Amino acid sequence: MSNKRVKTLLFLVVTCFLVRIIPASFIYGTEDIRDWLTLAKDIGSNINIYTEEFYHFTPLWAYICYFMCKLSSLIRVPHFVMVKLPGIISDVLLSLAVYDAMSRLGKKAMKIALCGVVLNPILIITSTIWGQLDSVIILFVFLSWYLVYFTNRFCNVWLSGLCLGIGIALKIYPLILIPAFLSKIKKKHWLSFTVLTVLPTIISIFIYRIKYPINIRFIFSYSGYFHWWGYYAVLTVLKNIFGNPLWLKKVMTFFFLYSKYFLIIAIPFVWHRVFTKSNLSFSIIFSYVTFYVTQVKVAPYYMIWLFPFLAMRKYREVKSLWWFSILFVLIGSLHTNVWDIRFRGHYGVPFVKPIALSDIAFKSLFSMTLLFGFLTWLCFLKWWVITFKK
Repeated sequence: MSNKRVKTLLFLVVTCFLVRIIPASFIYGTEDIRDWLTLAKDIGSNINIYTEEFYHFTPLWAYICYFMCKLSSLIRVPHFVMVKLPGIISDVLLSLAVYDAMSRLGKKAMKIALCGVVLNPILIITSTIWGQLDSVIILFVFLSWYLVYFTNRFCNVWLSGLCLGIGIALKIYPLILIPAFLSKIKKKHWLSFTVLTVLPTIISIFIYRIKYPINIRFIFSYSGYFHWWGYYAVLTVLKNIFGNPLWLKKVMTFFFLYSKYFLIIAIPFVWHRVFTKSNLSFSIIFSYVTFYVTQVKVAPYYMIWLFPFLAMRKYREVKSLWWFSILFVLIGSLHTNVWDIRFRGHYGVPFVKPIALSDIAFKSLFSMTLLFGFLTWLCFLKWWVITFKK
């Protein structure tokens, strides 16, 4: 390894870590941080975590939160910082993996694309303020892609399936990527790969069910609480105008309950028209976009799933996805979080007040989020249709 490469890697690690750990140490974050600390407390107190209404994932993330809080007590670092650390470390490792992948691909404009991952404000906010676990999931999904794309040997296919499986065990959404991966793996490896992708989830649930009951349907049916995306945004506007009449309520209920089946129906067509004709990074992007255009409630930060894979593609090929996803995340973030950010000193320190928005500002942000949610959905739908027809 050349000295230049070593210096680049060190610069990536230090920069990526510092731009995240500094704000993470001074900003407490949103209510998600409080929820993760509640999970850790429940695990330590032998309380069933599924009595908490906010928790819709497998037990794996709750165990990670518990471990980080125990470690926090040993090294005397605030708990709210430690529960953010898995996401921050994942961002650092992701930046190294993206750098190596782009080096192998000989990608031009590598520095600009890498900044889109390392210094991406959305990724930074997600890990350091929201404290979400998506960065951890993105890392394992990217490693799974890396192992299949650069070598298709059996041992790496095995590791790839395990990496994707860990991502699925953390949050169930990467399950939609299994068909894309299978389209690029030799058929003799399909069974072992599929088993490994579901194994971490099964183990996590089985171990927890020994002691506590789990409603499996509760985990697999989670869809979020966001009303400003795509056709559901239009239905929300109609609801505000007409006062939620019975016919509209039935339409909204139908889409809410059955939109997941739109995705299942789309997969066979996507397999034939896209997966078999495109490389794996593009197939993953297309899988995510298929999810976005078919589902009714897409949170702004779900867009970050795309970023490392967009960095693997030519800019002109995915530029609309880059810009619309970033704008939607920024506007959606303002609406969901800016008035709810609590600084580290807020709890018990009276001179630090939470950021609050007036009713007019709230309604303005909600309107902007609806607008950008619908425009972004239209952009993604247009890109999906054009790509599907090629």
